[in-house]
Amino acid sequence: MGPEATARGRFVGALHVVPEFPGIRAPFADPNPRAVIAGLGMASDLERLVGLYPAGVCGLGYGLRQILDAQATRGISIDIVVVSGGAGQDPTVRQILADATGTVIASSRSPEPVLLGTAILAAVAAGRFSSLSEAMQSMSAFGAAHSPNLRDPEWHRRRYAASNCCSRPQGGGVILAAACEICLALAFGQISGRHA
Repeated sequence: MGPEATARGRFVGALHVVPEFPGIRAPFADPNPRAVIAGLGMASDLERLVGLYPAGVCGLGYGLRQILDAQATRGISIDIVVVSGGAGQDPTVRQILADATGTVIASSRSPEPVLLGTAILAAVAAGRFSSLSEAMQSMSAFGAAHSPNLRDPEWHRRRYAASNCCSRPQGGGVILAAACEICLALAFGQISGRHA
């Protein structure tokens, strides 16, 4: 396990965030479930607080991975995901997303990629380019690309399995939180399947 994985494990530990604050969107579309922060103990040190952020970014990455998996089952292959704005501007966040999804995560060279998309559509509508593909190739470019760190894929595989379990149970928040805790314990070998 590399130094990044060791640091990540130290800060994230048993924390798991299912960031479905407004309900589950793609690919399951259910407005009723709510977010879960599982594995949160009574510790109040800085490391536990710091661990919530990468755990939350991992949770976002696992949600993206669910979307990518749903697309793959329909024959849609995604090689690169381009993120923009907000936290996506940070290279550490992009690396965590790449690791969590198992997919290359890239940034745009444009400081305002949403506005650039509007300009691309306008350029095609104005006849400057004959297709969106041609306009995109001419007007946009990838920034930094982050490939998944394959030194410890098992860590993310187990957390993704737990995330799938946590984001699908039916019922209220207490039931979801309890189901998530069980899924995490199973994923990390803290209990065996016969106790669940």
